[in-house]
Amino acid sequence: MLAGLTAGGIGGGVLLTRRSNSKLVIETGMPLGEPPLLTVRRLETGLVEAEIIASKITTRLAGLTVQALGYNETVPGATLRLQEGDRVRLTFTNHLDVPTNLHTHGLHISPEVDNPFVLVMPGESRLHEFTLPKGSAGTRWYHPHPHGEVATQQFAGLSGAIVIESPLDKIPELKAAEEHLLIFKDFTISNGRVDADHSLLDWFGKYGDLPLVNGAYQPQLIAQKLRCVCACSMPVTLDRTC
Repeated sequence: MLAGLTAGGIGGGVLLTRRSNSKLVIETGMPLGEPPLLTVRRLETGLVEAEIIASKITTRLAGLTVQALGYNETVPGATLRLQEGDRVRLTFTNHLDVPTNLHTHGLHISPEVDNPFVLVMPGESRLHEFTLPKGSAGTRWYHPHPHGEVATQQFAGLSGAIVIESPLDKIPELKAAEEHLLIFKDFTISNGRVDADHSLLDWFGKYGDLPLVNGAYQPQLIAQKLRCVCACSMPVTLDRTC
């Protein structure tokens, strides 16, 4: 199992006591699911096109139906899978009712392209065009980065993975290895929604009551190769014996 909490069992789930002393009955031990792949169009010109859309959504987290913020209708957001050398044209569209933007965390690209100080207003889009240099292969992630609202928007569910493949991934032994993407994210759920309210005290660090992996609580899997994204500030451990 992954990302466990201490909780009492109830049927097919657990009774989780939150810091607020309210209780949630959540699913546990379900097979691990993975975020969908973001649709990518590879043109004959060699250009790669994709679109990431931020919006309010209704989704399932740990078996609970909740209101959250998501990318391309999912939490975590759809995975953007690219290759070294790709020339990328990425459109970001804001369907929220507040300003936001998109930060491609860890990519070696120009700050003029990935500029956290440029806001995308509600209903508007922004084009990110860049080339992935040699040596950029690995697992990265994307999330909002509007000054003063990063924590609130990210805690509400806005994060997703970027996987960049390298020529080495075509080596038969690596290609044959089973691979799983794990996105660790903590949430606080209250009254049927993700509670992302932020106070001054939260600047010293904030943990959600519900640590999830790909939106599930203590999911199960057997794996040979893992890609991990820690989209939260809480400590995460993997139990090797499970």
